[in-house]
Amino acid sequence: MATLTALGIKSPAGGDLTTFLKDVIIKGDATFEEGFNAKLDMICSGGLIADKVDEVKWRGTVNLRVRIADVSTAEYVSFVVPVSGYVTRIRTVLGGVITVADATIHLCSYPSGGGGEIHVASTTVTVANAASGAGITHDSGAFDYTDAKDAAVGSVAAGDRRDIHTDGGSTDAQTLDVFIEISQFPW
Repeated sequence: MATLTALGIKSPAGGDLTTFLKDVIIKGDATFEEGFNAKLDMICSGGLIADKVDEVKWRGTVNLRVRIADVSTAEYVSFVVPVSGYVTRIRTVLGGVITVADATIHLCSYPSGGGGEIHVASTTVTVANAASGAGITHDSGAFDYTDAKDAAVGSVAAGDRRDIHTDGGSTDAQTLDVFIEISQFPW
């Protein structure tokens, strides 16, 4: 359990930290002063800075995990972006063997206010069926911020909704953990 205080962030052991200088994993329930509770599952690289109870600043990189229950079934999995920044890459970890065809993973966004056309990033992750198995990883490579679609979908603000989409191209029901890397800067 991590607790955010006016002085900084307290580690599970209780020590006050105003800045994390090393990589830090925050996972599970986080309780903040003023009774605000949140479920967190992110890996912070480069540091979190807590200046006030109602404001968490960060620098570096956050990796947010989203789980697709069945990569072989076409679906959208929604999540709320925890920090402002830029999606710089997407990595995946497959839960088991998939067959017949590859599955393609996309990052998507919706126009503000809901409704309208879904925006899809150009950068994708191809989850290959050849040599697939539990623990096999795939990487999108870097998002291209000279590409209008990547720039529109990948520029995020805290509280934005984004979706991970699987085209369901493969067969065999397997989980896919998707790690969305968000950085302060797009490079």
